[in-house]
Amino acid sequence: MMDLGKIIYAALSGDAGVTAIAGTRIYPGVIPQEIDRPCVSYDIGSLPGVDGTAPVHSTTVNASCFAREKNDAHSLADAVDGKLEGLRGDATGVSLRSLYKASYQEAFDPDLNAYAVLLTYDAVVVLI
Repeated sequence: MMDLGKIIYAALSGDAGVTAIAGTRIYPGVIPQEIDRPCVSYDIGSLPGVDGTAPVHSTTVNASCFAREKNDAHSLADAVDGKLEGLRGDATGVSLRSLYKASYQEAFDPDLNAYAVLLTYDAVVVLI
């Protein structure tokens, strides 16, 4: 599923709306604490094959959008969602067939002094 991350990264880093807000601060996994905000991280979940034998898999993609101001976190989340909702694409060994938002949550992290919007997507991928 690692190459699915390449599809997500390419989509986010190639989107003018996302990069206008986050710049190059787009990270797989955990965001380093010393990084400026706004920024976005993403991770890929893993679930078993749809019928146990086919190369079709259901998984989740989580995107976390962080900013010092609540409105900036929402603006970044809107840009990320605008790019990821309905995304399809291919990378070595994997084809993303569908990506649709399952949830949208707000949070505030007092340790980081940052607002967050947490987006979760359901994905269907085919191993090729």
